[in-house]
Amino acid sequence: MSGKGECETRSVGQFMVAKQVQGGWWMIHNRRSMSLLGIVTWYAPWKTHVFAPERETEFSGDCLEALAKFMGTLGKKTTCTEDTA
Repeated sequence: MSGKGECETRSVGQFMVAKQVQGGWWMIHNRRSMSLLGIVTWYAPWKTHVFAPERETEFSGDCLEALAKFMGTLGKKTTCTEDTA
């Protein structure tokens, strides 16, 4: 693990990486620059995961498809239970 509170890292398509953090959120980063692109989180009213992009970000169709595919692999309300001691 490379960051405090980080639980798991997964590839998202060719250009992005997802890092799960405590609380079950997934932070989506650009693979090259590691800049934050947005967050995937559980949205209870819709009973599914949603992607909340950062301001002033733009996504091509293939990146949106990769994000949708990634979210489809997530179970219901993913949680991170890392021991922080």
